[in-house]
Amino acid sequence: MALVALIGAIETAAGDDGAPIGLRALLPIAGQALIERQAEQLRAQGVERILVQVAAISADLTAAFDRIARGGVAIGAVRRPADLAGLVGADDELMLVADGLFAGATLFR
Repeated sequence: MALVALIGAIETAAGDDGAPIGLRALLPIAGQALIERQAEQLRAQGVERILVQVAAISADLTAAFDRIARGGVAIGAVRRPADLAGLVGADDELMLVADGLFAGATLFR
């Protein structure tokens, strides 16, 4: 049994003028992309693998995935929830993480 997290990374963030500025998951928070902060919190709670629901994988998102993987957590992308069937075992526990959620360890626990 493994603890697996599914992070949504499909929401686009908007600037002060309302124009889209990119994926919310890539917004900088304390010197790192939001998704990297989420991965740190999830790893601290025992998550062994992170799956990220995305519509498309950009170079910036690939770079964030690489940094997360170097931190010791397996990470991969899925395009739709049905793709989870082959990636999550029947005994695995799945934690859903909201797109753009910035939370402390207490909430993840």
